Amino acid sequence: MQATAFINDLISILELVDQHFVALPVVSQSNLRQGEVGDAAVRRPAGKNSGWTLMLTVEGGGTFNCVRQSYASSPGDLVLLAPGALYDYRRTDDQPVWRHFWIYCNLSPAVVNSLNWQELGPYIYQLHLRPQDNLVVQEIFQQLFDLDPSEKELPTALRNNLVEQIFLRSLQWAEDASGHVINAHVKQAMNYIEQKLYDSIAVEDIAEAAGLSKARLSALFKNSLGRSMLSWRDERRMAQACQMLMNRAVKIHTVAQALGYDDALYFSRKFRQVVGKSPQAYRRKRL
Repeated sequence: MQATAFINDLISILELVDQHFVALPVVSQSNLRQGEVGDAAVRRPAGKNSGWTLMLTVEGGGTFNCVRQSYASSPGDLVLLAPGALYDYRRTDDQPVWRHFWIYCNLSPAVVNSLNWQELGPYIYQLHLRPQDNLVVQEIFQQLFDLDPSEKELPTALRNNLVEQIFLRSLQWAEDASGHVINAHVKQAMNYIEQKLYDSIAVEDIAEAAGLSKARLSALFKNSLGRSMLSWRDERRMAQACQMLMNRAVKIHTVAQALGYDDALYFSRKFRQVVGKSPQAYRRKRL
């Protein structure tokens, strides 16, 4: 337990050099095998501030804590962790191995605005690839692995181009698979909620910002995302709470205040509604 805690604390410290990683997209692969060194849950209190992490499961599977649920990936699954996502994942217990390719990078505003993958939880998205599309993505990853990381300029441009190819292709595949595109008013509402995440806002405020009536926007939002606007906001707040609770020194009332809750007891009730356990129980289980 102490060794695992030390490793995860070390990784958290390394993530503070976020801008170094973003300057040059990092592409690698992990091969976690049951009982071997490195086969431990990844829990990162610092979270991510600006970068996006894309993981492609190649063999076995991994389990992601998506705040409102857990998600077990399988071969062909792309999982995307956006800035603000809770980094809490591990090899799935009933899988002897979890081999996955991953990229840590920035995304262009055009890709971010077009993101149409299934949302598993706050800032966590998933797309299951068809076998032929999976082969295409693995081939792009292989091209990325073959680039010489010590070289600058042209290889860097090629690396960025290949990373963007994965995202642009996946956006098209997701649209082909579901035919679902999020309504522009819903996107406006989502953006407004993100901007006011820790403020006290009402549904009427969100509707005014999105240019629709409260009833019309509420129906569109729930149809698109499967939950109400304020529930969607609360899940995002609780993703941040989960990260803060990984720091033993931070008091529960401090977490509540940072997320816009003046009453720590009310925050605890909201946390239990979303996460399924109290903040104290969550902290005990994770630390």
